[in-house]
Amino acid sequence: MNALPIHQSFVDKVIEKTKQDQRLVGVAMGGSWLFGDMDEFSDLDFVIVYDPKYKEEIMHNRDAFAGQFGDLLSSFTGEHVDEPRLIVCLYNDPLLHVDYKFITLDELSVRVEDPAILWERDSALSQVIVQTKTSFPYPDFQYIEDRFWPWIHYCSVKLGRGEIFDLLGTIHFFMNHIIGPMVKIKNGYKPNGTRHLEKQAGEYYDRLVACAPAHDEKDCAVALLTIVELYEELKEELMDETIQRNDRTKQVCEAYLKSITNKILQ
Repeated sequence: MNALPIHQSFVDKVIEKTKQDQRLVGVAMGGSWLFGDMDEFSDLDFVIVYDPKYKEEIMHNRDAFAGQFGDLLSSFTGEHVDEPRLIVCLYNDPLLHVDYKFITLDELSVRVEDPAILWERDSALSQVIVQTKTSFPYPDFQYIEDRFWPWIHYCSVKLGRGEIFDLLGTIHFFMNHIIGPMVKIKNGYKPNGTRHLEKQAGEYYDRLVACAPAHDEKDCAVALLTIVELYEELKEELMDETIQRNDRTKQVCEAYLKSITNKILQ
């Protein structure tokens, strides 16, 4: 582990204080801590494992829990990332982003990665991790294929109308939920959106850059054409014959996109 002093001192404080809390079974760490690539911009992702008989007390007092470790500027729950068990915290002096996910041992058995155990009572966390497996959510390719071309038509309409702000949001959606994850899978990485995509893009880097347009009609036209090109290429690499293609919808929507982009790029 190559934790910087700003991280290590905070982690040491959390370990010291949480060990004294008899409601807790253990504390672990996820995120970049696991991979030894933390830098000055890294946050901390704590997993707080508690005895379920204290659930109501723990979950109703998470702000007070977080407040014992430093000058807590702000905290809020994680519904924005579909994780209500999470609280996102910002501390001052030093300025540090820290996440705490509060779970029981049973909930630890369902996880996307094996966290690093900071401390535990009676090897409780270790036993769960040894006895169960991680499961990272992968894209549902049939779901994507059923929607991709109507979404392209939607983008073509926005481009044709000159509604660039609205279009940029949808292009970012394509990158975060379709193209970025598919590139990562092709290159042997977990499909966690566009995180670290600059380092994981490989041969796709230049075309991915083209998919990040400025507020400009021509940039957006190139981005949409590149997204379609990448999707078709990656689809052939990653989707097997069980994925039903709607070639008629593809032909119609792709032709419509080209009719719009040809006017803009001519």
